[in-house]
Amino acid sequence: MSLNEVSEKLNADDTATRVRAAADIKCMVALLNLLMRPTAMHAEIRRLRIHLRIRRTFEGGADERDGRNKVQQFLKRRLHNLYPDLTREGRAGIEEWSNKLLAGKGEEEEDGEDRSKRVYRV
Repeated sequence: MSLNEVSEKLNADDTATRVRAAADIKCMVALLNLLMRPTAMHAEIRRLRIHLRIRRTFEGGADERDGRNKVQQFLKRRLHNLYPDLTREGRAGIEEWSNKLLAGKGEEEEDGEDRSKRVYRV
């Protein structure tokens, strides 16, 4: 519906029409809140996005030292502003992963296994 149609229904003379329109809006808001609720998958996707951003920041530096400085600035200044609801454990995990990246350990070395043949299940 267009904005004008919604407005007409919310301002209709008939009480049932107004109540129905308001109830439809409340149901839509409740559905959106349910879909946006943080789940384990939501947290994992956010963690992966943060890792990608840190990796790109590191690789975007002019050299390794510049990349390291940019990542450290991101962790100190931007991480909290971009993700204010990040838990203490989540922040610690991200900082630990970043330190491994800055130390030169790739993801393959992280677990000591070859991830090229790893099977991911959805």
